[in-house]
Amino acid sequence: MRVLFPVLVATMTAFGCGRTEQKEPPPVTASPPEDEAATVALDTRFDGDHVIIDVLAYGVANVHGIAFRVSFDPSVLHFASALTGPAWSKQAMALAKEGTPGQLAVLWTEEGELTFVDAKPRTVLGTLVFDRLDKGRPLTGQAFRFRPERSRLMDRKGNTVRVAWRDALVD
Repeated sequence: MRVLFPVLVATMTAFGCGRTEQKEPPPVTASPPEDEAATVALDTRFDGDHVIIDVLAYGVANVHGIAFRVSFDPSVLHFASALTGPAWSKQAMALAKEGTPGQLAVLWTEEGELTFVDAKPRTVLGTLVFDRLDKGRPLTGQAFRFRPERSRLMDRKGNTVRVAWRDALVD
């Protein structure tokens, strides 16, 4: 429970729950490795009428959880699903909610202190799937953007890890 609590606090923040008067983010106590920048990135691909976004992480040795917000154009796309990647255990928790049109909040986290994802090499943390609303309209220029001020990646000790948040733009 000691490790899960900070992740749940980050989750509540990402989903807009809890007390709103706190404006300061939680203290950052873990830093990315000096030899490789810790990064969370979005990678787009297409599957017929669906836009698929892989959420990738690299440069982080022990990911316990991630809570993030990503924005998209709701006049072009409809959120369909958020799936955890194969690196998570079967006990991992997964939540996704589009509270405001075009604003998706996602949480993926492990349960227990000893379970974590090694994202030092490029690792798929999960996949977001969107349905195209207008199949004849080109997707060029569509942006998927993180909201870093509402996003956190936690290590297995419950510390927030500093990461670069890399958006995606459909070419």
